[in-house]
Amino acid sequence: MHNPVIILLAAGFSRRYRQATGRHKLLETVDGTGLTVFQHSLGNALKSGLPVVVVVRPESLELQAFCQQANIPFVSVNSQCQGDSICAGVEATREANGWLITLADLPGIMLPVYRAIASAVQEGRCARPFYLGQPGHPVGFPAPVIEDLLALQGKEGARELLRACPPQRTDCTEPGCVRDIDVPADLKAWRR
Repeated sequence: MHNPVIILLAAGFSRRYRQATGRHKLLETVDGTGLTVFQHSLGNALKSGLPVVVVVRPESLELQAFCQQANIPFVSVNSQCQGDSICAGVEATREANGWLITLADLPGIMLPVYRAIASAVQEGRCARPFYLGQPGHPVGFPAPVIEDLLALQGKEGARELLRACPPQRTDCTEPGCVRDIDVPADLKAWRR
């Protein structure tokens, strides 16, 4: 693959949202659209024109079924933390010349953000969007850091790697790169 690959992480437990509602946040429908949070996030990633691979849990049959129906490649992993998910996604796409790693509970990441991060990765740099000084997603990594990505462990995800390889900062005017859905109030705020 000559382009970087977007790895959409959808293998979390959705603990806080489930605790409040009994439902998985990625399967919640966004009012007025008929689409789930997951479908919004995936749709925005696909608009970039870059290859997309989704990382899901083995028991996430609804997400797997959606990926199969939409002909989207996915990796199933019994992830205990973000590091596990990143590692599985990178392992499945070793031939890529870089990766844009993002979270499926960020349904508002816009196309210009994907393009800016992909451009930096294609130039061989780590990159990350910022909104009002807050770091967001996707986080871009060029191919030379593959072994570091494959060695990730623990809840910290790629934080330690980003300390060692500080990302190019891309300032954004849209809050979608930082507005994730963790609890029902987040989804209500995003719907507005």
